[in-house]
Amino acid sequence: MKNRGFTPLETTEQPLKIKRSLTGFTLIELLISSVVISVIALAGYFSLAAGIRVWQRVNQKAEYEDLAFFFDRFGYDLRNCLEFSTISFSGSKDRVSFAALLNSPRLNKRTVGEMGYIYKAQEGVLSRQERDYSHLYNQDEGVIRPSLANIKSLEFKFYIYDQAEKKYLWLEEFDRDGLPLAVRIELELEGGGEKVARTFNVPFKRDF
Repeated sequence: MKNRGFTPLETTEQPLKIKRSLTGFTLIELLISSVVISVIALAGYFSLAAGIRVWQRVNQKAEYEDLAFFFDRFGYDLRNCLEFSTISFSGSKDRVSFAALLNSPRLNKRTVGEMGYIYKAQEGVLSRQERDYSHLYNQDEGVIRPSLANIKSLEFKFYIYDQAEKKYLWLEEFDRDGLPLAVRIELELEGGGEKVARTFNVPFKRDF
C-alpha cells in the first residue's frame, strides 16, 4: 500500500543577487581628464603671457615717448643757456644748473633765471627746477616739476677743453668758470631697457 502522506516539496528558488552600482572613474577617464585640464591650463598660461608682453610693449613705448619729449625739453633749455655774472654753470653726476632765459609767472615776463635738473635715485625721478631772479634773491626753491620718471640710473657728464693739458675731456663734475662745450646724459629706464645716451651742445658763450 502506497504511502499517501505529505511529501515536502523541493524549493527551486535561487538566492537573491545583490546589485552594486559602480560610481568610480576608470583609469582611461582619469587620464583623459588630466590631459584636458593640462591643455586648458597651458592655453590660459600662453594667453596670459601674450597679454603681459603686449602690455609691456605698450608701456615701454609710452616711456620712450616720454623720454623723447624730455630730450627735446632739455635741449631747448640748454640752447637758452647763457653765461651770467651772478649765476654760474654747475654740474655733477645727478644734477645740473645754469643761467637761462625763462618765463617768470611771478614777474610776468621773460627774464634771466636759473634752470636746473635734479635726479633723485631713490625715487627714480628727474625733476626740472625753475628759479627766476626773485626766487634767487629770496632763496626760494622756485617751481619744481617731475620731468621724467621710472629711471633706473642716470648720470650727467660735461665736455670741456682743458687749457693746461691741451686736450678735450669729459668730466663727472663741472665746478669751474664759464660753460662746458657740451652736456651728456646717460640713463636707463626701468623694465630692462637699453642704456640711452644723448649729447647736447652748449651754445656760444654770451656775457651779461
